[in-house]
Amino acid sequence: MRRILAILAILGPSVTAFAAPNTFQVTIGASATQISATHLYCSAWIIQNNATHNIRFGDSSVTTSKGTVLASGSPGGSYTTGASMDGSQPVPDDLSQWYVAGTQNDVVDVTCKQVNF
Repeated sequence: MRRILAILAILGPSVTAFAAPNTFQVTIGASATQISATHLYCSAWIIQNNATHNIRFGDSSVTTSKGTVLASGSPGGSYTTGASMDGSQPVPDDLSQWYVAGTQNDVVDVTCKQVNF
């Protein structure tokens, strides 16, 4: 992430970033599963549990007993991130740094405002 910000600082206005919506699903594996297997930078994102079991999300150490809980249900629990409280644009999150854990083969929905450089 720091490399990207450093490149943007060097290139200045010659680089244009734009955001586009991106909606996808993540199938939970036998252990912690990356939300994105490749770098995916998002300025805002929502993860929602629509499975019949609770899931957890967090960093690569997340387990079925460690991490932020998203309850099951219809609709299930969700987590939303976005603009800073002061109205400034947040530094984009790399969704490859976020993981989910839960019952294998359960599916979570992710919608993000993808930032492309």
